[in-house]
Amino acid sequence: MGVSEATADIALQTQQAMMTAQTAEPGQTTPTDVMEAAPTETSVPTSIQTEPIRLLKWKARNMREAPGCGEDKDGPPCWFGTEDELELIMMEPIHIDSAWGNPHLTFNHKYVFVQNATIYLKVDSQWRVLWSFVSGQTALWQPFDVDLSEYKGKDIFLQFTVSGTRGLKSGSVKRNEWFIRDIRIVPNFGRN
Repeated sequence: MGVSEATADIALQTQQAMMTAQTAEPGQTTPTDVMEAAPTETSVPTSIQTEPIRLLKWKARNMREAPGCGEDKDGPPCWFGTEDELELIMMEPIHIDSAWGNPHLTFNHKYVFVQNATIYLKVDSQWRVLWSFVSGQTALWQPFDVDLSEYKGKDIFLQFTVSGTRGLKSGSVKRNEWFIRDIRIVPNFGRN
């Protein structure tokens, strides 16, 4: 059946359903209640996410959100903190779809870590280390990504943490600094 024949068939079904609906008793199911749209040749399953998902709802301790991280007032929003202990936790879980080809957590960051920093992931009610950064620093924005394929089909939470700098010193720096922006889940990382 061609596209124009399918369109004509749908129009006829709709017209018949409307006539039946006009004569239906209250509470009686009519064809319009159960009629489904005919599939088109260009339909794409809606359950497969292909665009990066920006993670927006966070709870922070000693971190705050600001446009451009103070560098570019019109730049992308950024979470930043300069304290002994820093923490950024997702407020809502995100589902890592089992249909995603190569899911990754991605973000850009710059930092001064007096102590090691850690990204934790919560899955099945258990927190685990997803990635650890050793103490060090970078003044330039660095891209970062980590594979989430192991968590396909699961709901996850993320937490960024640096803690325990009291009494420690890295050069002249006595506290942690972490600037994080563009936090996303990319369903098909590295694939076009």
